Amino acid sequence: MKACTRTTSKKIFCFAALLVLASYVGFAADAKLEDILNHQYKDRIYTLCQPMTAPTQQYDSLGNSPTASVMGPWTIYGRVLIKKIKLEPNRVILEAQRIGMKFDGATGALVPIKLKNTVTLEISVNQPLESAAQFHAILGRIFAFSREDFIASLPDFWRVYAQHYLKTYSGDGTTIEFGISEATLKTRKEPPSKTTVEGEQLGPSHRVTAPQPKSVPDPQYTQAASALGLQGTVVLKTTVDESGRIRDVQLVRPLGLGLDESAAMTVKNWAFNPGTRDGSPVKVELTVEVAFRQ
Repeated sequence: MKACTRTTSKKIFCFAALLVLASYVGFAADAKLEDILNHQYKDRIYTLCQPMTAPTQQYDSLGNSPTASVMGPWTIYGRVLIKKIKLEPNRVILEAQRIGMKFDGATGALVPIKLKNTVTLEISVNQPLESAAQFHAILGRIFAFSREDFIASLPDFWRVYAQHYLKTYSGDGTTIEFGISEATLKTRKEPPSKTTVEGEQLGPSHRVTAPQPKSVPDPQYTQAASALGLQGTVVLKTTVDESGRIRDVQLVRPLGLGLDESAAMTVKNWAFNPGTRDGSPVKVELTVEVAFRQ
């Protein structure tokens, strides 16, 4: 009986030792993979498919967010700089810094700028990650790794602009460049403020009147733009309908850092006396400039 007890004890001891060894091996493997991932992704900028405003965001391995928060302007909340990756048995944690996008008037391009805000992405996984390829596949469901995914993630307000002026989107989105060609920039003039009636530009020979503003409230600064002292003018194209209401606001020239959305929301609330032709109200297209000054 004692011999049997001793044998059982040895088996238990060996089993426990194997568990400890397996745990150590698993921990060592996780630590090694964590180092590989940090080396590969740390200090690289990626674009989120969903520009959520929450400082902590949760995802599953398919890129779904069970606690989806309010969406914000992608020029404030859409891009992040990965600072640290931590692996846990059933979770991956990405600590990142927000990266804003602002318009550079000298080059005619949107350029990245570091913001003070940070964000933490918590990704739940069914089992510990085994490879960098598996991690990359999961990230591809949370970040826009292709030009097509990026444009699809943008609101309609930005999508047309991106289709025209997105020059570069490469390296899984780490390199993103908006702008116009240098040759075009040299000959480029500021978009003129103009008025057209049903696509026909107004002139002195037309018996028409342009829409007259009744209420044009000023736009609001975003906190990010105010903190960085961003100033300038957002140019929009819009339509004033026969009742004097604003319709179909489109982006012509941005400023970034959320000011474009602020300008569009403000213009949508402008009120006009409608334009007329021969005394009758008509739909009129306008190019408007919304200035931001501190």
